[in-house]
Amino acid sequence: MLELNLLDWLIFATTGAVAGLAAGYLGIGGGMVIVPVLSLYLQDKFPLFTDHSQQAVATSLATILVTGTVAALSHHRRGAIDWDWVKQLAPGLLIGALAGAWIAGQISSDWLIRIFSIFALLSGLRMLMNTPLAATTFSLSPLAKRSSGVVIGSMSSLLGIGGGTLSVPMLNACGVKIHQAVAIASAAGVVIAIAGTSGFIITGLDLQMSPPGSFGYIYLPALLGIVTTSILTAPLGAKLVHKSRPQLVKQVFGCLLILVAARLMLRSF
Repeated sequence: MLELNLLDWLIFATTGAVAGLAAGYLGIGGGMVIVPVLSLYLQDKFPLFTDHSQQAVATSLATILVTGTVAALSHHRRGAIDWDWVKQLAPGLLIGALAGAWIAGQISSDWLIRIFSIFALLSGLRMLMNTPLAATTFSLSPLAKRSSGVVIGSMSSLLGIGGGTLSVPMLNACGVKIHQAVAIASAAGVVIAIAGTSGFIITGLDLQMSPPGSFGYIYLPALLGIVTTSILTAPLGAKLVHKSRPQLVKQVFGCLLILVAARLMLRSF
């Protein structure tokens, strides 16, 4: 039987508010906030249920369907999204996100987490060092863009994030301005969320035991509580990023990547 109190809903609402701000400001879909909070919450609330991480990841992706869409629309109204980039990345993102959801339900993801943590650390340090773009930019062929979409989609779906942690540094290195990279990442995150959420619903339907209120791997009460506030703060984050200095945005994003890398390293090494 589903029993939630005021504190439960307060946790969901606060998590959603912070995640929405992060989604709009950094293009990360809020997963970096939602997954660790929800993992700890589920472990404490339902200790007999063993798939806490999968459920936290799946629920995070489901919230990105709403939060990411709101953030992307806010960026689109400002003309910040280069839809050609989104179209070229989308096929790979869809394939990768479906694959990531399937992998999460089949095998341990520790080895992928280790690779991702190292990538996040190096990317964060690069942004903090303020390396001139002229010295580091490169071009990707259409095939390379689709291939990068598969990598971004699979790792993002596996970790329950919107993809901005991977796509923003990649876009920035390709010469895309940081504000526009964040906007493109918001739209790309919605593509990842559609495929990833679908995959987690399908793979979670045959679970023998899950918390009350679950649909596949998705924990519906948390989904409802998080999106209720995240849809209010996501447009605020999108507004702030377009009023911030580019270097400030890069520094904030760099610090976030380093913190995420540290969390993942502590978990997997």
